[in-house]
Amino acid sequence: MRPEGPDPRSGGGQVADIGVSGDSIVARDGAGRTAGSATSAADGSFTIRLPAGTYRVVEGICSVGRTIEVSASAVIEVTFSVPNAC
Repeated sequence: MRPEGPDPRSGGGQVADIGVSGDSIVARDGAGRTAGSATSAADGSFTIRLPAGTYRVVEGICSVGRTIEVSASAVIEVTFSVPNAC
């Protein structure tokens, strides 16, 4: 999600937050190896299927990331707030 602002990938002053489409997302395991990746959809959503474990999920515009713990059969929601400054 990007906050509203002048950047064309942001809300443009019309909505508070807007999904970023076409953003690369990478999940890396504890050793830094890529465990999965995705490209965000038009609404900013993405899906990466991962086995149980701990991962660092990072988006590709500003390298905003978050560490997540995945357990068997779990669905984890991750929302990134990507600043307009990058």
